[in-house]
Amino acid sequence: MNGRDGLLWKNYKLNSSSLRLILIGSLFTASSYVLGPSIISWLFPRRKAANKRSKRLDQYTTGLFNSGNYCFANSSVQALASLPPLTVYLNGIFKAMEDIYILLKEESDDQETVQLGETEDQGDDLCWELRSLHGIDFRMHIALGKVLHNLQQPIKSPRNASLYELLSTIEEIHHCRISSYQQDAQEFSQLLIETLENEFNRFKKFLSENVNRTDAVSLPLFPFNGFMANSIVCMKCNRSARVKLQPFNMYLQQIPQTTSVLLETLIHDSQAEIIEDYSCLVCKLNEIFANERQHGLDNKNDSDKSLLQELDRVFPTLAINDYLPDPLATFVSSYSMNRVSFTHTKSRIVKKTVLVNSPEVLIIHLSRSVFNGYSHSKNNCKVNFEEYLNVKEQIIESSKCVGVLSVRYKLMSVTVHSGTHTRGHYQCYRRKPNFERDCKTPSKFMSSAAVFLPSLPKNHSSHSNADIDSIESNTNHNNVMDNGRETSFEKEAKRSMNNQTLSDPPKLSPIPHAFHNHTTYPSTKCSSYSSNVTNNVSSQPLTSIELASSALSDSLSDSHQRLSSTDILAASPPNNKRSGKTLKIASTLPWWKISDTKVSEHKLTTLLFETKNVYMLYYQRIQA
Repeated sequence: MNGRDGLLWKNYKLNSSSLRLILIGSLFTASSYVLGPSIISWLFPRRKAANKRSKRLDQYTTGLFNSGNYCFANSSVQALASLPPLTVYLNGIFKAMEDIYILLKEESDDQETVQLGETEDQGDDLCWELRSLHGIDFRMHIALGKVLHNLQQPIKSPRNASLYELLSTIEEIHHCRISSYQQDAQEFSQLLIETLENEFNRFKKFLSENVNRTDAVSLPLFPFNGFMANSIVCMKCNRSARVKLQPFNMYLQQIPQTTSVLLETLIHDSQAEIIEDYSCLVCKLNEIFANERQHGLDNKNDSDKSLLQELDRVFPTLAINDYLPDPLATFVSSYSMNRVSFTHTKSRIVKKTVLVNSPEVLIIHLSRSVFNGYSHSKNNCKVNFEEYLNVKEQIIESSKCVGVLSVRYKLMSVTVHSGTHTRGHYQCYRRKPNFERDCKTPSKFMSSAAVFLPSLPKNHSSHSNADIDSIESNTNHNNVMDNGRETSFEKEAKRSMNNQTLSDPPKLSPIPHAFHNHTTYPSTKCSSYSSNVTNNVSSQPLTSIELASSALSDSLSDSHQRLSSTDILAASPPNNKRSGKTLKIASTLPWWKISDTKVSEHKLTTLLFETKNVYMLYYQRIQA
């Protein structure tokens, strides 16, 4: 081979190598184009789900970001989003905010109003003006309403939001810092509910003291308020104690250290308790009378005889925990005859805690914390629960049980905790809602029970008396919700839904930073609201027993007129412009399982198998 042929051969080899490289590159590019999406979806399944769009409205719901250990807050708020009574309550409060604003402007001699600029979020302007001008604080209601409004919107593709504004509001109200370290979902829920209740009670007090036309403002029932009663019976004398009412908003159940237990059995067994060495007043008097009959009254002076006669007169109506007036109490405590004293007489009693006014939403907290003297651990007892729960409600009259009612509840959401006592993760199961078609935009659907945020009424300084009379007439028609008049927050909700497609992502708040530990605040209990607030309500503070007794008497006297939130929603007039055709959800997968931003669909059986991790159950009262 000469030099020319060698050069040609080298060029041929070089060209062949280039062609092979080009061919390999082309094949790699083509294979990447064809197989790339499949490989990416296999390596990153969440990215595939995030980009997937569903034809069903009930496949996805909005998740919540978790930048640290905020799963305790995320699961607690997600559980509240599936409670129709809470939605009814918030909508009623927001409507009352608009009504009270109009009335205060009409009653004020000064018609000048504070001019506010446009705010980014609904409800902020009205909340700010009511707070700045009249001291009415609804910051917690507005913050929670925003979150629930977002979580209740139907979506066709995954999206997420943040609890930054809600957590910041709680910190601002209580002057505390919420830590990002491991926290308890029950403590967070308790703090959230009590903050709502405090704002609600202050608003009721404001109405009774400052508003002359309180019949034009209608307040809903606080959905978490209920009452328990302690029924005590002495096993020696068979007398009972005066019933003491205790308001509650969360039903605590201590789980036994056994393998498994049924929820209804747990509730029934926890209501009864045997107490030894109880100081029974009736048993003491029985022994004093028996001793006097045996030895006679000859050795008694006139003062002691008079006291014994007075004790004999009041004895038939005494309860075992009554307090005697001072002369009689001193005589009984110092009584001694023949060197025999009956002041230390003890009896055995049965204490039973019963429901006397069941709340619209029954939150059951299953306490799994066990202390062995050195450290805490988690009780892994399996608690078997069902979709429906039946509880007994006793009718109390004159401190005695005169009847028993059967109350039925339906499970709406569940919070579960997996892991140990010190390290774990909270998740939430939510029941899917039904969806209603928007009449103005038939292609749009909204949740059948959704929160609608309030807004500052336009031309609020120029309302006529006819407008006020119209408000008064509408509120008297239904003292819980006014579905006949389309309020401004309903109009605003429709407008916002018409301008936003179902797949549009929400505006996300910044991720919260690490907070410090928060302090525990005392509970401020109050009774459920009696519809018409009068101006002659005393401004003096009442004890919890006085509040409970007053509210219970009102509740029992009007029990035949009591409506549940289900009845309220069902009683909406047919011409309500907010709703239209109802879209029923698929019965095969009626539950969402939400772990922060991860949302999946599940059957009821999957939820009922969470016996080892179930931590909080949210039941809605329904008709039996």
